Amino acid sequence: LSIRDIRKRELCAEVRTHARDQVSELCENWMSTPRLFELYVKVLTVAQQCLPGCSLYVGLLEAGGNLIKFAACNEASNMKGQRLFRGAGVSFDAVAKPEKVLVVSHHSPPELRERVCRFSLAAQAQNHHGPRPPPSVGQWPFMCAPLRAGDATLGVLGADGFDHVAKSRDGEPEDGVVPFLQDVAQALGLAIDSRRK
Repeated sequence: LSIRDIRKRELCAEVRTHARDQVSELCENWMSTPRLFELYVKVLTVAQQCLPGCSLYVGLLEAGGNLIKFAACNEASNMKGQRLFRGAGVSFDAVAKPEKVLVVSHHSPPELRERVCRFSLAAQAQNHHGPRPPPSVGQWPFMCAPLRAGDATLGVLGADGFDHVAKSRDGEPEDGVVPFLQDVAQALGLAIDSRRK
């Protein structure tokens, strides 16, 4: 590793720390945001600073637990309004194992990658802006962090399209990305739960 690479990683870590603090503050002060949608947009905007070019989206688990409806996304994504039925994608895998972030990469089993691509193509077929190709090696991984409050899972925070995010030697996003996404999802989950009470 060069000194330049080390310094770049240190700067990325500092940006994530600052963004994590901003997200925490936004979520703790959710009463200043009139609607949850506005909170989602603000949180996604802050998170995007650390994940440049990524598609980021918030999906909420509907009553009955068989549907995730995507309530908000950043400008890089077309997921707002999309619906994911249980078994159609991999987001329900994150709901089923809410203790960690689900990461599907080019190293994952082909069945998982295929499910990500199949849902991605189906969602894009409904998009007015034309299809976005399924994830390529550069775009992997797909990450999905559960939105939790206590023992309840309320939905997911998804991220894909990591072309412009700093990578480790094996081509995966650098070490701090998964914990960052998990922290953002945790803060957002608690804010959603507080708002619903």
